[in-house]
Amino acid sequence: MRTDEFKNIMNRYKNQIYTQAYYFTGSKQDSEDIVQEVFLRLWNHADRVDKKAVYGWLCRVTRNLCIDSYRKKKETLLDAECDDDYGSYLLENVQDSSPTPEQYVIYEDFQENILREISKLPEKIRTILIMRDIQDCPYELIAETLSLPVNTIKVYLHRGRRTLAQRINFLKKAYQTE
Repeated sequence: MRTDEFKNIMNRYKNQIYTQAYYFTGSKQDSEDIVQEVFLRLWNHADRVDKKAVYGWLCRVTRNLCIDSYRKKKETLLDAECDDDYGSYLLENVQDSSPTPEQYVIYEDFQENILREISKLPEKIRTILIMRDIQDCPYELIAETLSLPVNTIKVYLHRGRRTLAQRINFLKKAYQTE
């Protein structure tokens, strides 16, 4: 793989890889590390990667690195609080529509709870939900990445959406009573 081909692939897919990693890890720094490792592996294994299926390969490697990262941090994740990088990101990038400080806190807390609920989903369902609903990947690519039939992907996606919707509705009710 030539340097310019590699740069084109990296520029084309880096944001999607980062998004996938971020929704798995919930950490900006871990996501950046995973993106870097994914592209390092692409560079090192470029001769073995089919250029027509490079995005599927990148998604598989990202998923595997996220799982590895989770396993390495499993003990500390059980005790740690949710990473507040996402809340800081939201506060920096929310357009000024003059909400009160209390509204900011409630919104940030709600977002953290949604991320926490996504992270509680089973790994395969979480992967499918992120790839389909957040990254807008086609079913066929998800099926190829996870080595599952398309119909199984659709079933898992439905289950994940249903479960997440139930959990979000529960959260909404909890916030309305506060």
